[in-house]
Amino acid sequence: MRFLLFIFSIFLCQSVYSQDTITIKAKTAFATDYIEGNTISMIDLISNPEKYHGKRIQLIGFLNVEFEGTAIYFHQEDFDKSITKNGIWVSFDNKMYEKINNEDLNQTYVILAGTFNMKEKGHFGLWSGYIGQIYRLNKWN
Repeated sequence: MRFLLFIFSIFLCQSVYSQDTITIKAKTAFATDYIEGNTISMIDLISNPEKYHGKRIQLIGFLNVEFEGTAIYFHQEDFDKSITKNGIWVSFDNKMYEKINNEDLNQTYVILAGTFNMKEKGHFGLWSGYIGQIYRLNKWN
């Protein structure tokens, strides 16, 4: 039941925050396209990685930052139970690490935007992909 409420709240928040769109073309050689529209679902990203490979994406999830374990998860419980396949490995630059520390973003729900790579799976290939070139990171309430 809690899972269904969580899914419903995501869809509700997406309609309320529809101004959160990605409409900027990538300026890097890797990102070949961009996803225009609302935040994508972590479920859709994990189940259809080829659809988003090499594209700039935006999603909401539970962020954990630690040595060899920085990732965004579908739900906090996935992190707590070490269900890494329900998460995406994340790489931040130094500026983003400062933001994480200054705004207390570790182990909270965040909205994150960056470039997705389905071939990179993080430390020991434990996760379901990789997001780098992060250009948005904010706490999600």
